[in-house]
Formats: sequence, C-alpha cells, structure tokens
Amino acid sequence: MTYRFLLDMDGIISDWHRAIAEHHRRPIAWMTPGKESPYEGFDIPRGKLWEGVDQAFWQSMNKTGEADKIVDAVLFRFQPHVCLTTLLPTNFEYPLDRIDSWIKGKTRWLKWHYPVLLQHFLFGTSREFCASERTILLDDMDSNVAAFKACGGNAILFPRPWNSNHHLIGKVHLIEWLKNELDKWK
Repeated sequence: MTYRFLLDMDGIISDWHRAIAEHHRRPIAWMTPGKESPYEGFDIPRGKLWEGVDQAFWQSMNKTGEADKIVDAVLFRFQPHVCLTTLLPTNFEYPLDRIDSWIKGKTRWLKWHYPVLLQHFLFGTSREFCASERTILLDDMDSNVAAFKACGGNAILFPRPWNSNHHLIGKVHLIEWLKNELDKWK
C-alpha cells in the first residue's frame, strides 16, 4: 500500500513552544509533562497568549533541534508528502482577524527553511479531515493524534515534553526512534 504522509509544522519542525515562551519572557522549561495547553505551563491569562503575535513572530521561529533530521527521514521514506499546519486548537483562541499574518509568516518560514515542503503545503483548521487508512500523520499533540486516528488515519506521536510520549525523551535517540516508527509503514 502506498501511504501519504502529513508532517505537522509547529512543535515538529518549527519551535513554536520556544518562540511563544521567549515572546512572553517565560522560561522554556514551563512544560508540565503530558500537558499540551500553553495556558497551564506559561501562567498567561486567557486572551493574552496571542498579544503581539504577528507575521514577524511566525516567520522568525527557530527550527526544532531535530527538524532537519525529521524532514530528511520523512522525505527519504515517503512520496507523496505534505507539510501541514492548522490553526491552533480553538481553546487556544487564536484571533481570526490575524489569519493573514499567520499564513504569510508560516509560508515565509517554510520558504526560508524548507522550500521543498512549500510545494505541498496545507493550511486548515482540522487535520483529521485528511485522515484515511492510507494517510500517516506525524504530530506532537496527543489531541491531534487521537482525532486523526478516530477518523481512520494512522499517526505517530513524536516525543515532546508536553505529550504522553515525554517519557521517551533522554531514554531513546529520537531520530532513530522516529525512523523505526516510519519504517513500520514502508
């Protein structure tokens, strides 16, 4: 069977968590293991998380430490592939009047860092609409993985401090772990 691969952007290849922590002058060590909501870790009042988050914020995020190796592992194993980004979950309350800055900033970020991924890039609100038995999602959020699987898709939860695979960090080589996970569908 030929699989289509969906590569999440924030938390997988773009370091949104570090960027938002620095933006609000919070330590990156905010993460409570298994807690994906930034409100729980940053101690930022609801409605304040997105203050000052504009196009410059989105386009200037750093890559995650593993980004290049993640992209290489995916591109080596899967064609077709799609890089996708969705609006943050509604409980994060991203202001809809700034969607244009989000789209422009993320597009420029990809153009600068991974132009090959820009050829197949999706913006959306619900990644689970892409789910099928022939589709694999790589994501860092438990809620996204669960929704994708519930709609019939396959998914890999990349270990991050805020998700349920946080216990693997420091115990396994993350890129080798990912390659083994990817090879299950090859």
